[in-house]
Amino acid sequence: MNVAAWILDAARRHAQCCRFETQRVALVSADEALDYAQLEARVAAMVKGLSARGVQPGDRVGLLADGSPDVVAAWLAVVARGATVVPLSTRATAAEVARDAERVALRLLLVDQAHVAEHGAELESLRLDRLFDPQAEPVDDPELQAVPAPDGVAMLLFTSGTTRDARIVRIGHRALLRHTQALAGTPERPGVLGLGPDDVVLATLPLAHSFGIRMTALAPLAVGARVEIEPDFDASRSIDRCRRAGVTWMAGVPTMFARWAEVEGRPWGTLKWALSAGAPLTEDVRLRAERRLGAPVRQGYGLTEATFCTLDAPPAPPAPGTVGRPVPGVELRVEAGEVLVRGDNLMDGYEGEPPFEGWLRTGDLGHVDSEGRLTLVGRAKDLILRGGHNVHPAEVEDVVASYPGVREVAVVGRPDAVLGEEVVAVVVADATFDRSGLDAFLRARLSGSKRPRECVEVEALPVGRSQKVLRRMLREQLIRGALVATRLHR
Repeated sequence: MNVAAWILDAARRHAQCCRFETQRVALVSADEALDYAQLEARVAAMVKGLSARGVQPGDRVGLLADGSPDVVAAWLAVVARGATVVPLSTRATAAEVARDAERVALRLLLVDQAHVAEHGAELESLRLDRLFDPQAEPVDDPELQAVPAPDGVAMLLFTSGTTRDARIVRIGHRALLRHTQALAGTPERPGVLGLGPDDVVLATLPLAHSFGIRMTALAPLAVGARVEIEPDFDASRSIDRCRRAGVTWMAGVPTMFARWAEVEGRPWGTLKWALSAGAPLTEDVRLRAERRLGAPVRQGYGLTEATFCTLDAPPAPPAPGTVGRPVPGVELRVEAGEVLVRGDNLMDGYEGEPPFEGWLRTGDLGHVDSEGRLTLVGRAKDLILRGGHNVHPAEVEDVVASYPGVREVAVVGRPDAVLGEEVVAVVVADATFDRSGLDAFLRARLSGSKRPRECVEVEALPVGRSQKVLRRMLREQLIRGALVATRLHR
């Protein structure tokens, strides 16, 4: 079955079971609200519009737009048509958009009005079209005509990193359908997220990334929940949105939770729990965020190639420090310290490469406890080798983050002629940060081989498409002198 059709069918089924009318709200933004009947009608109209533009099953259709109800509807429409949706980063320059479009051979690029105004003239060589025009595409027949596409490619995603070095991941219809069913649930099996029609979900993650579209749009819609779309993440504004809308579930990356924790005010009372993923969540940030949000913050683990392998989610008791157990349909094992996965969440392969089969080597290091819960200790490529000792950045970051005044931190290795690498803490700090006390603080909590000897203060940490911190970029900046580290102890 086509995954877009299944999501809308599942939403309709939940509405009927719960005796909700079709006018139940599905998607809300600052400018517009769509109920489920309107959403399905808009998707149906967009499918017809794509067909009229010559888009055939298997074609690639790009989406360059900020989060909105139309973006979600367009995503569903492209997939319902049997084509492949290619979300593009709205932070990209026109040259980067054009390069990405050429790499994936786009048949059509759907652009919202803001980006038509910003990039339209520079992207004339591409086949551009406005995202949705009610005047051009009247909703005269709300019935969705979805193309069965169980063996096709539903989505192409760019991995984290800079535009030039990002790989392109093929996500199949079958894998996307089965994994969405595991997250949202089916009549035979409850979903691992535990969401239902009464839930209100905050969608402030980029919808161009797997985390954002799967967890804060597709899975909630499949259970008939209401999705509150808040693009261009702003901590204070999104918290205010949560309070006004009565948000019951939210998701983000650790940098977002760090900023939510700093917003003044009391919890709004309806939040059940929140999910952090995309990078390690330090214990200090978790505790501060829980106090501010008034609900548990739990972790999940996945990557673009194998989205959400594990979740630490209710009703299981919280297990701080772990990223939980495998999602149904996913297998996990650890070999020589490296995490391997296979199952319904796996990609079909990389663009330009043969189909992928078997176990995926994730490049993440971790271990599994007696309860089957995974604990991550870092990335193999981020491992710092200092004087013959392995240093995992995530472990050191957890300690540095607990020092007063540290808002965010990334730990990287700088080449050293004697030790091989020296441990450097790159921090974003507030006015209360006292560098003079950091060395003594770290000496009491970290062994000599792990303790950062140098520190750099920056205004912001560099992040990639998925909002993950780019440690490699920080290392390169240290090497070429763009960042200058100073000794913590003389």
